[in-house]
Amino acid sequence: MSVSSRATLPLLVALLFCAGGLPSSLFAGGSGEVEQTVPLGGFGPAQTQAIPVAGFDDLGGTRTLTQVTLLLNNTLFAGYTTTGSGVAVTVFTQLSIDISFGGLLIETETGFSFTEPNAGPPLAADLLDIDEGVGVVVDPAALAAWTGAGTIALPVFSELINQESPPGVIGYGVSPLVDLTLTYSWSEVVEPPFERGNVNLDGSLNIADAIFLLNGLFSGGPVPSCLDAADANDDGAIDIADGVAILNSLFGTAGPLPPPNDCGIDPTPDALDCAGASSCP
Repeated sequence: MSVSSRATLPLLVALLFCAGGLPSSLFAGGSGEVEQTVPLGGFGPAQTQAIPVAGFDDLGGTRTLTQVTLLLNNTLFAGYTTTGSGVAVTVFTQLSIDISFGGLLIETETGFSFTEPNAGPPLAADLLDIDEGVGVVVDPAALAAWTGAGTIALPVFSELINQESPPGVIGYGVSPLVDLTLTYSWSEVVEPPFERGNVNLDGSLNIADAIFLLNGLFSGGPVPSCLDAADANDDGAIDIADGVAILNSLFGTAGPLPPPNDCGIDPTPDALDCAGASSCP
């Protein structure tokens, strides 16, 4: 924090106390979700495909991931129609879907294994098997590639084993489906809004603000609760020049103070903040 040498010791000590004893900003948070049916190019022999998934937008570094969970649903549909020929058919089907993400490996497996006697009147049969990969919190530190606008390539391993003996007797067929869901939460630093020059926080800019500031600098008066508001000339320091800037704006030809002139965020990065209080809602 930059404080002019012209400030008296009481104000300097008080400003340092405020800087150490109050949060420099407010924290907000939120959550989001990326859900999609994984568009695998085809199921068959073991293969790994790169699936594009929307990346986490950190808004230029203002947001930070706090938790990420990956959920994988492996769903396998199958169907067949018997002929009543009495020729028994043995079926073995297995669908393996694995995803590696953020140092985490999730493995799922669905399948059917049965013998159809194929006797009696013809009939149609449907089968369903679902394996839900447990949603596991992923270490955000391992997700650097996912942070920022854009997409990432998510490696998805798949293998479908489908055996029918003898083949073609009952018209057996399978239809795999994979659902992937990423849920995440994030935190964000939010600067409180303030009005430049409204040092005493009464909601208006007038000579009382200059008096309040100068009293704090030279007469042991109270410390401004909103340091950004007290930095009337927006030079990143609290000193007599800020009182002069307020008076010149009110009675001279200097024009308005630097923004925000109404409730808003400081457009100039500095070490000052409005952690104590503000006249803005």
